[in-house]
Amino acid sequence: MRVLVPVERLPHGWEDVRGLEAEEVLARRARYGRNDVRGRPRRSALQSLREAGGDPMLWFLVGTSTLYFALGEYVNGLVMLLALVPLLGMDVFLHHRTQASTEGLRGRLAERATVSRDGHEAEVPAEDVVPGDLLRVEAGSTFPADGLVVRGQGLQAEESSLTGESLPVRKRPLERLPPGAEPAVEVVHWGLAGTRLLTGTAWVRIVLTGPETLYGSIVRSAGQEARARTPLQHAVAHLVAVLVGVAAALCAVLALVRLRQGFGWLDALLSAATLGVAALPEEFPVALTFFLGAGVYRLARRQALVRQAVSVENIGRVSCVCSDKTGTLTEGLLRVTRLLPSPGTSPRALLRTAVLASREEGRDPLDVALLEAGARDLPELPAPTREATFPFTEDRQRETAVVRQGPGTLLAAVKGAPERVLGLCTLSEDARREWALRLDALAREGLKVIACASRTLDAAHWHGGEHPVVLTGEALEARLADTGRVPPVDVVARALPAQKYALVKALRRQGEVVAATGDGVNDVPALQAADVGIAMGERGTRSAREASSIVLLNDDFGTLVRAIAEGRQLFSNLQRCFLYLLLIHIPLVGTAALVPLWGKSLLYLPIHIVWLELIIHPTAMLAFQAAAKPGRLTPLRARPAARFFSWREWTLLTAVGGLMACGLVWAYARCLSEGHDVERARAVAMASLTLASATFAAVLTRLRTRTARWVCALSLGLSVLLIQVPALAALVGLHPPGARDWGRVLVAVAAALVPLLVAGPHARGGRGHRWRTGRRAPAPEAA
Repeated sequence: MRVLVPVERLPHGWEDVRGLEAEEVLARRARYGRNDVRGRPRRSALQSLREAGGDPMLWFLVGTSTLYFALGEYVNGLVMLLALVPLLGMDVFLHHRTQASTEGLRGRLAERATVSRDGHEAEVPAEDVVPGDLLRVEAGSTFPADGLVVRGQGLQAEESSLTGESLPVRKRPLERLPPGAEPAVEVVHWGLAGTRLLTGTAWVRIVLTGPETLYGSIVRSAGQEARARTPLQHAVAHLVAVLVGVAAALCAVLALVRLRQGFGWLDALLSAATLGVAALPEEFPVALTFFLGAGVYRLARRQALVRQAVSVENIGRVSCVCSDKTGTLTEGLLRVTRLLPSPGTSPRALLRTAVLASREEGRDPLDVALLEAGARDLPELPAPTREATFPFTEDRQRETAVVRQGPGTLLAAVKGAPERVLGLCTLSEDARREWALRLDALAREGLKVIACASRTLDAAHWHGGEHPVVLTGEALEARLADTGRVPPVDVVARALPAQKYALVKALRRQGEVVAATGDGVNDVPALQAADVGIAMGERGTRSAREASSIVLLNDDFGTLVRAIAEGRQLFSNLQRCFLYLLLIHIPLVGTAALVPLWGKSLLYLPIHIVWLELIIHPTAMLAFQAAAKPGRLTPLRARPAARFFSWREWTLLTAVGGLMACGLVWAYARCLSEGHDVERARAVAMASLTLASATFAAVLTRLRTRTARWVCALSLGLSVLLIQVPALAALVGLHPPGARDWGRVLVAVAAALVPLLVAGPHARGGRGHRWRTGRRAPAPEAA
């Protein structure tokens, strides 16, 4: 990677080890500003609440609770107010999450810096560093800004949290700048803000400060990404809006008709109010909140901490996972896993060569892995006497050690990139082709291959695809710029934060529901841009955890698979719950409107509506809480449809609800036609609805859980007692129905069940998904 150098920022004689004068420092600070990574201004709690108050769902709940209190139904009104708390809390958290992420990013920067000014060194706050300053950075210290290394030996920097590179990166001084106003300089000559110097002492000439550093660009991208409402939130809001509109229209029509029929203002208002309470769809936002909370709890039990509840829904819609490698799929450590000596050479001789070419100083992970393997497998190997060392450089791509093997004898041991080491060896063309094939096979396994003299050593591995397509970050960026679409690719190597961000955004534009995983600061933009950002809990940085919506507490990638399974189950559960609510509300609202419009007495009194709601609410919240099943996940097509029900399901809902309403009115009318009083006819209607509620819930849940069985049994049993026991029935204004009435109730419910049973699993929430186009991967399994 190359970074542009604005030459006008460098002082004359920038390569010298002389610092700036005090006056020059003041002038540069006035021109370029302070070395401060500036995020968005922090919002106050009042501002966050004011912005969250723009959500129409919150105002709907406020209005509903006000109506309940006005009608004297204080319990339902209180329930509506309590439902405001988690919804408002989630919105406020969403506003503050970006600020918390930015604060976490700022926490990784250096606080102090050693600068050379006015001919001597001084320690100053890192924010006082300006372009042109000469800094001395000791081993273990953090670079406070982006600058060119002008002096130093044996320099290595740890950049994993910024660039994703797991191994220490060697740094070397820049001898001279290429010509031009903004020449491009290789990153090997740069010290980057937020990274740490591991070995040596570096003198760095600062070029970029504050938001212009690579670190600052990450902070800006983390603060700019806004989170859109999820399709489930849009679907529920749209459904609620439609139902509210229908309810308002029915209430107005019913009040006018009752008034025209001569029943008076009191009857008209009571009829409209009763219908309004029955028709208001307050269960839907409450159910959404409750189900998201249940999903958060289940994911927590699976070692996935959910920081934003709506992510439980998003994770179930994921069709594409963009995973960081270092620290996420791998541990950032190297191990010797295989020895492949050439013919005539033993594995022990190969390992001995690799150990002799390794050094203990510097604690390079590759050297550590080789030395540990030597101590384990070659305990008798004495400590070598080094005569000379030629360290690894980007140009040579190999390291050579000259050791004394015996009196008057020297041995040169070489390890490095296979293509460079093999190029130094005398091999036949057939042997070179054979090694090329072996190297290609090893690379397909995801192994890091090291050659020693004419030998190879594999140090660490990660699981790849069978035949992965690999592109570098620069190549991917070029392809995106040319076509605007993501090419077929499995692995993006050496990807910068901006390239990861661009990949996620491009995938989302193509219709994918993207989950991005990561553990470092360099992953923050991608975590923010994805539909679901997932951070590692143990190895992840604070910034990555703050930027994510889900944290895997055990760093187990399999937890992600289980989280996706739970997310899909959440949508299935919620779909069945909403299906149940609509199936029971269509006949309830329909008959509450039709019977009074028919000119008859009110079918339901306010106490009956409260009774039904006390049955419907627990059934909806508790009966539809099935857990995800273990097994292989079915791949999803890209960006599944946002609507909650298909037209087929809406047709089914209308048919079942209409048949139930017709059957209920028929049973009610037959009871009145036989000369029974209206109290007994109302009991028939209540029996029909309570039996329909338990039956619909039993069909939709298939009574798979103990809770579903208990809820259905208790709701039906208590309703039968309330209807059939004369003393209890009198309390709610009913007279117990007879055997013939119960027969009509059974006929009405059975007739409504026919289309629901014929529709099969599709109507019970078992919606299938097709394969999406593009590269296919084997579906993971949920344990």
